[in-house]
Amino acid sequence: MIKRCVTFVAAVAVLLLALPATTAMAQSGGGWTVTRSTTQGGGASSAGAYLLRGSVGSAVGTVSGGGYTVRGGFWQPGLQAPLAVTLAGFTARQDGASILVEWQTVSEIDCTGFNLYRGTNDDWAGASLLAFVPSQAPGSAQGFEYNYRDAEVEPGPIYYYWLEDVDLGGQGTVHGPVTAALAGPTAVTMAVLTASAGETPVAPVWLLPAVLFAALAALPVVTYRQKRS
Repeated sequence: MIKRCVTFVAAVAVLLLALPATTAMAQSGGGWTVTRSTTQGGGASSAGAYLLRGSVGSAVGTVSGGGYTVRGGFWQPGLQAPLAVTLAGFTARQDGASILVEWQTVSEIDCTGFNLYRGTNDDWAGASLLAFVPSQAPGSAQGFEYNYRDAEVEPGPIYYYWLEDVDLGGQGTVHGPVTAALAGPTAVTMAVLTASAGETPVAPVWLLPAVLFAALAALPVVTYRQKRS
């Protein structure tokens, strides 16, 4: 009886050890978090083709054994890494003969700078890159203010602007679009000025030459009459 029990326990142990481990991978920050569940428990694996880097959550310390090693990793289900940039505002408006694009950030963690794009419709795929604006403090948790003056615009069309923040790994996140248009020049209307009652009348400009011309025309007649008399 005892021999049968020992044999049964041994068989169950072999069966459990033969069960494959399950592995789940999720991107977190600049790398991958690997969660590996086995019959002996759960944990985070970083070995072979796996690299635990840039993840967030609860520290797991250093664990070695079973062909895997974790050093200084962090793991917590459902927790996402903070965004590279948090925007407080992104606007575009006419400023004189140009369009002024402005944006403000709350934080710039893992940010290297911003790509500013412009298009003539709401399709970002057809937009053109205007400029790259470097971050004022790459990797900072502090926010800053930025602006770009677009002078290559014409009155009439509506312009669309997109802002792409670029992290230190070269990955970008697009914001927008915002729109602005450049108004055309205002037409000037000439008004006729009239004198109101009580004001000194002003002679028209053409009156003086007309009087002078009439006087010169009458001069030969006066001279002829004087000779006859």
